[in-house]
Amino acid sequence: MKSKDWIVISIISIGAFLLTRKVFGESPSMPNPEIPLSLKNANPALLPIATTLNADELRVMQYADIMMYEGRKQGIAPEIIAGIMRAESSGIATAKAYESAVKSYSYGLMQLLLETATWLKDLNTWLKYNKNPQSLLIPGVNIEIGTSYLAFQYNRYTKNPVIRPLTDMIASYNAGTAFENEYTYTNSKGDPKVQVYVDKVMLYKSRFRMMFEYLYSNYNDLFPASIWGR
Repeated sequence: MKSKDWIVISIISIGAFLLTRKVFGESPSMPNPEIPLSLKNANPALLPIATTLNADELRVMQYADIMMYEGRKQGIAPEIIAGIMRAESSGIATAKAYESAVKSYSYGLMQLLLETATWLKDLNTWLKYNKNPQSLLIPGVNIEIGTSYLAFQYNRYTKNPVIRPLTDMIASYNAGTAFENEYTYTNSKGDPKVQVYVDKVMLYKSRFRMMFEYLYSNYNDLFPASIWGR
């Protein structure tokens, strides 16, 4: 089945898509970077008519322009950012209790732990995060940090061609960094919960890739399927 036969959006869905962007748009306090490819250039009105996108996907795709910007800046395909967001929050920026040895919270669209965000800020001082937990609820800040974590792990895993950097990167987002040696990821081995998470994100990734390819005519040039898959 061709991707352009697969994903079609009804007039109602298009209206909901545009409405969610208006209602849930960027906070006034959110940084407004120059986005080289934004939805205003994609023209969603040209999409065919039908009803295949669900509410969660529509919420995630309202941040497509930010995901494109961060994906290009940090070298991570936006479809993966979208897949993680769909799995973590379904596109709803909230703070959730996170049960661990010490009770903590995960924040925002990509459900970042405070300690992870702080570590990434110390590692990458250019990140917009100001170490105020509430700023993690700002979409642009949250997506930038979440993408930074993905990029950090992806760059580690691609150093060893024997492992699979995409699935190991996704596993590490769910279960943390764990190595048998410098480059071999171990958390997903024998842990069915982590594997379920990876499989789920990879499925979401495939759906979101079709959406991005529809909205951005040069998407495959920027993020080739030969590297990121379908």
